[in-house]
Amino acid sequence: MLHRIRHGFATAAAIVAAAAAALCGSSLAPAGADARGEPDQASAFFAPGGGIEKAVVALLDGAREEALVAMYIFTSRPLSEAVIRAKRRGVDVRVLLDGSQRSIRFGKYADLRRAGVPVRTVSLGRTREGQEIKFHHKYLVVDGEIVETGSFNWTQQADDENHENAVIVRSRRLAAEFKRQFEKVWESAEADGAP
Repeated sequence: MLHRIRHGFATAAAIVAAAAAALCGSSLAPAGADARGEPDQASAFFAPGGGIEKAVVALLDGAREEALVAMYIFTSRPLSEAVIRAKRRGVDVRVLLDGSQRSIRFGKYADLRRAGVPVRTVSLGRTREGQEIKFHHKYLVVDGEIVETGSFNWTQQADDENHENAVIVRSRRLAAEFKRQFEKVWESAEADGAP
């Protein structure tokens, strides 16, 4: 069930967040406030069986201006197709991935690049003990208003089998923080000749 959105929240992004929440029976609830004192709206999703992937697809399909993806593992076909659809609609889409995603089995790195989506990879080297340092982020920023984040990698296994969580928050303040981090990493990430 879609929940009423208070006056001032009637943007398409807020409606998409409400629709995503409705997919899983989750409700939008106050989660803080932005600089103007308007309350944030938040929804929690859980896997398996909680529809995280469907909620994220709905967010991407509702993106109007910008979608920034920072992801450790990205192998989900429905999510890669939603990213590509957004790009084809004229949305400014950019994707940051862990360096391992250039060659991982079923990874979407090459598919996204072939579709003209700007993709950069992040390789962070190794610890003193020889362990690979991971770009372990898992978040999406939509239209400078909505953030999806949590333990959820964009994989079918994460949605169908793993015990995962994702939180979707409508908050310009929080989105700005995530975007600042994205831009900082984007500038230093490996472009690999990506568009």
